[in-house]
Amino acid sequence: MKRKLCTLLTALLLIVPAFAAGQHVSVDSIGLSVDVPEDFGVFTQEMDPSAPQLAQFGFTYDACMQTLKDNNIVLQAIAPDQSYSVVVNVFEDSRTRGEVEYLQLSDEELTKMAENLVAAYEKNGVSCKPITLYTENPAAKFMRIELTGSTGDTTTPPVIQYATVVGGRGVHFTLLEPKSGAFTDEMEQTLLSVVRSAAFRADASVATETDFTPLIVIVFAIVLLGVFLRRKRRKAAAKPKE
Repeated sequence: MKRKLCTLLTALLLIVPAFAAGQHVSVDSIGLSVDVPEDFGVFTQEMDPSAPQLAQFGFTYDACMQTLKDNNIVLQAIAPDQSYSVVVNVFEDSRTRGEVEYLQLSDEELTKMAENLVAAYEKNGVSCKPITLYTENPAAKFMRIELTGSTGDTTTPPVIQYATVVGGRGVHFTLLEPKSGAFTDEMEQTLLSVVRSAAFRADASVATETDFTPLIVIVFAIVLLGVFLRRKRRKAAAKPKE
């Protein structure tokens, strides 16, 4: 019996580190901490200008900071082969401060919000799979959102995102379109491991003031929708009138 138990424990130890081992990263200014895979390059707005991952991934400090700040990115974790990355956006404004935390909503209430969001996407020509809930992180409830393409004239890149509102802040964990053009189970498991590890400090504030629409309070990916709609209107305007 002892031999079987030892064998089982050994097998578990061989499996768990792939998800458990990693870098513990804190973004102090907004009170967020997460675990990311050990071999990923981690970039934050608080990183040291001489951080070795800048040279490793071929980035300059100034260009990296500009990209992060321009896109409200507080953390980006890039796979060692740079085939995909996980991005964390955190924002706060008058609308998010008025939002009820997802953790305080019932699953039924959150599901209804998700159904309304899917309808809004579809109405505007963006294909969105049914939104599901992720409730295994005791610190927050998340909506899992997957945009799969276009239903009209717009061009929508694939996106998988876990979105929440906590402490008056919108927090979004996004798996960006990989170089291969298709998400794999391994990629989403990486994203999910980061989401599962996320912890939030209630007394932290976010300096970023945004002017997002109410839908964007729910999910940062909707920013893409505005871009696609503008492109759609420009294409329509450019067509010669009969």
